[in-house]
Amino acid sequence: MKGDTTRSYSEKKTNFDNFVGVLHQQGRVLLDRDWNDQIYIVTNWQVQAARDIIGAGVAAIPEIEFQNFKIQEETISIDEESEGISFNITPGRLWADGFLLYLEDQKGVKQKRIALKHQLFKHSEDSSRYAILLEVWQESINGFQMPNDLIEPALGGVDTTQRLQTAFTFRSLKLRSKANDTCEDIRDHIKKILDAKKSTLTVTFESTGGGHHESPMEEWSGYTGLEHALYRIEVADTDKGSPHNLFKWSRCNGGLVGRGKKDGDTIKITANRQAILGSGSTKFYLEIIKHNEKYGFWGPTYGATVELTPENDLEVKGTPYLTKEVSNGDVFFRLWDGIFPVSDDLTLLENGICLQFDTLNWGNMRPGDYWTFPVRATSIPLVESVELPKAKEPDGVNYHLVPFAIISRNNNETFDFTDCRIPFRSLANSRKSDEEYETQKKRVTLYHNLLEVPVLVLLFIGIITAVLNVTVTGFTPIVWFLLSFWCVMVIICMEITMIRAALERKK
Repeated sequence: MKGDTTRSYSEKKTNFDNFVGVLHQQGRVLLDRDWNDQIYIVTNWQVQAARDIIGAGVAAIPEIEFQNFKIQEETISIDEESEGISFNITPGRLWADGFLLYLEDQKGVKQKRIALKHQLFKHSEDSSRYAILLEVWQESINGFQMPNDLIEPALGGVDTTQRLQTAFTFRSLKLRSKANDTCEDIRDHIKKILDAKKSTLTVTFESTGGGHHESPMEEWSGYTGLEHALYRIEVADTDKGSPHNLFKWSRCNGGLVGRGKKDGDTIKITANRQAILGSGSTKFYLEIIKHNEKYGFWGPTYGATVELTPENDLEVKGTPYLTKEVSNGDVFFRLWDGIFPVSDDLTLLENGICLQFDTLNWGNMRPGDYWTFPVRATSIPLVESVELPKAKEPDGVNYHLVPFAIISRNNNETFDFTDCRIPFRSLANSRKSDEEYETQKKRVTLYHNLLEVPVLVLLFIGIITAVLNVTVTGFTPIVWFLLSFWCVMVIICMEITMIRAALERKK
């Protein structure tokens, strides 16, 4: 999670050493990590509980509200040129791999196909089958991103806390035409895709040798900075496309943000000016972040190198790196300390910090993938326990993909549709269902016992009349046998009904 924090956790961390909460002590300082630890512990517990109870790797809907997140089949369309798929879905809530999602307003969703690099998804160009995937991840939302909701005017417009948000979007994946993949098959493919290896990063300190050291930590670690910092290394989103061979970096975990009025190449700072001027830097890599109403999540739309002007505003220098949207007006921006090309060679970042990437699997990287590591300007030996990335894959973003639907386009421009959502029954409804089943079972058992008597009587009369070759009340033996057979069939039908009810209950 981006933000001005003292510590960052890998998003792949799960058990948190079996901690269940944070306990405060009197007279002690409350750190930002204490509050954040509590959030991570509780969030992890909630997600794991939902996976254990509802199911992992699925898009699950409460049985009584199965119209939630439902694709309207008649609204499905595919753009021939871009292969973008659009459709309408109904509002409501859904559980995706343990994460609770809300969709408040009905809207069309359109998403270009992404190339997931895995051989199981190689296909011919004439394939007309698509898997719709629901992608989920968590991210931090800064107060200046949503100032009307998160900034308190009575405090003078400063940002205080952030919010943890579960973000989601839809992705489309072109399947092989003859594979006939089911929803369960796609779930297996997704696991292999998410487990694909990514590039690694190794962080070391430059060897400084002897002599005078301004930093008390320098003489034994190589870090020459005078301040504590939480560095963030993140793959940059640029116009160059995939693979994105540039990374941006920040000393404060990407936490330096603000708002401004963009007018051409100038951004007049309107919020958080004091923090920007007090950062100690005059040159930055600026990203303008906007909420994409089309796809439903926040992302960068513009990126460029900027410098502070004499008027303490920001001015673009050189050619922008990202130009998805270049409109003027009120914007939210994030300031990074720089942007550099990714290289297998050893790269000196600053203050004795050296980076070395292994780009073997860089094709599997996505913009936003990141590493974080803390450094401390102190001679206290405890700092030696700070773990630096060593041939380490990214800490995040930890994406979760679940199958949502399968769409097949026919020659007459109609669509075959398979819904991959799974309904689940609440415990209250399960108890009610159990009670109904037991009531029905008792009723069937009663009817079964009652019918056994006439079956035996009718069968006995049929045998007697057949042996004596007589009729009783005008009925021949065959009639009595048919009547007993009819009673037996009634019993068999009731037993079959109970077996089906038991199977449905088990399911």
